[in-house]
Amino acid sequence: MLLPPRETGKPITWNKALDEVTKHIHKWSIHLFLTEWKFTLSSTKEDDEKQDDSTVLTVEVLVPYKKAHVTVHKEYLSCTPRDREEAVLHELFHCHTEQITNLSVRLMNDKSVTRGELEETNETLTQTLTNILFKAFYGRND
Repeated sequence: MLLPPRETGKPITWNKALDEVTKHIHKWSIHLFLTEWKFTLSSTKEDDEKQDDSTVLTVEVLVPYKKAHVTVHKEYLSCTPRDREEAVLHELFHCHTEQITNLSVRLMNDKSVTRGELEETNETLTQTLTNILFKAFYGRND
């Protein structure tokens, strides 16, 4: 997930990051009706980083099996606590929105739509849903 730069938080360790993400997954999966899903977690070290420098978290979703793998990237370590939690929530919403991209890609062969357009639509919907739930819980509107 890409977050616009706001402010940086006090850097945390990889171990604290993994523990924190696990707690956020547990908290938000209840509210997002994802308690039947199995989540796995890993981190990428600086030398293994293949994502854009602003990538905080990524998720790989297997909808039919109700499985998701979350990867913590080094940018997560320096985000504020609130931005870290919001990033987890955003990635969890992909469990619900991933099918949009998957189905659309199947249709793409017959239509003039690019994968980039579909992924942008998925990201936009995911962030919109994230904003709605985050505002409901915290009153945050920015």
